[in-house]
Amino acid sequence: MRPYFLIFVITLYLFGIQSCKRQSQSSANDEPATDRLLKTETITVKSNPTVVSLLSYGLSDYCHNNRCIYSYNYKEHAIDILDLKTDTVSRSISLESEGPNAVMRELHGLQVYSPDTIVTYDFVAIKIIDSVGNVISKIELPDNGFSRIDCNVRSNISDFKIDMDNHTILYPIKQPGKNEIIEYDFAEKNVVNHIALKNPIHEGYYGFMDYPNVSFYKDCIIYNYPFEANVYIYDRKSDSTRMISPKSKFTDNRIKEYDGKSVEELSWYGASNCFYSPLYLIPGKDCFVRITLGETSLDKSDNIDKAYYDRPIYVMTFDNEFKVIDEFEIERNRYNTFAGWCPLYDRIAFFQENACDPQNDNDIVIDMISID
Repeated sequence: MRPYFLIFVITLYLFGIQSCKRQSQSSANDEPATDRLLKTETITVKSNPTVVSLLSYGLSDYCHNNRCIYSYNYKEHAIDILDLKTDTVSRSISLESEGPNAVMRELHGLQVYSPDTIVTYDFVAIKIIDSVGNVISKIELPDNGFSRIDCNVRSNISDFKIDMDNHTILYPIKQPGKNEIIEYDFAEKNVVNHIALKNPIHEGYYGFMDYPNVSFYKDCIIYNYPFEANVYIYDRKSDSTRMISPKSKFTDNRIKEYDGKSVEELSWYGASNCFYSPLYLIPGKDCFVRITLGETSLDKSDNIDKAYYDRPIYVMTFDNEFKVIDEFEIERNRYNTFAGWCPLYDRIAFFQENACDPQNDNDIVIDMISID
């Protein structure tokens, strides 16, 4: 086995993907319990004169090994490394667009297993790169469905899961009339399993939000549709799915269907309705968070991008049995609403940048929010 594969396997082993516990059926009407004290730590990540960094990022992953946030810089086609130990942009990994180390513009998926094992998805293939951007390995996905690995609040946010021991990858695809999870053996170049996802309770046309959000936890596949509050947990061991219906303090449990007829109306439909994110694991707290973007308060006389930034942000927390703990709203017109957040080990980070309240600063400002 090549050294980089060994590092990758060991990393996956240490992070431990274990089977899901048997979990009792949650109430269909789970509601936030008691209010909890909200703690926020604001840090300023100093810019680096050798790195053309952004003020915020819409695709990031956290590496607890070195306490760094790895963020995709779409302008420079690079991965900027934000060091939370020193509060600096330590460096940037430039991604090549041609040749054997090519990673195509732009990234739709990013996972960091170690400083030297970074997994990207560029809408063409899964590529594992090292700390300087060399492509260690490339996994070409089969052409039997429309891959929905993405990080886009206009449509969906979905992840993937690699098992190097069994040389398989799980990821969502869109097939005509249905959504599935594909299990693909990239050593044998063969699809070994199709896992059908349940259709949403409220079927209909919701503009670009036609695809499920997908995340993975132990032996479970967790998914939800961006236009409704229901969450589905599929247990691969028992081959069973249960649904929870967490009630929000702030929003309805679903949005209205799209009935417009123009591109402009379709764009405003997204800003004028809620977007429910996937569930993100906070491993140090053994809990999950879901982020809901609410409706803009602006109308069509305003700029559409500004309307998206105007949306309120609500954070709902769940325990490890997917029972709702609490829900709270964070400050409006302060953060990047285009997925400008990143789950950390025991908190969740939000990038401060918002077109409704622009800042004259070259440094990156991050609010790290936790609940005790």
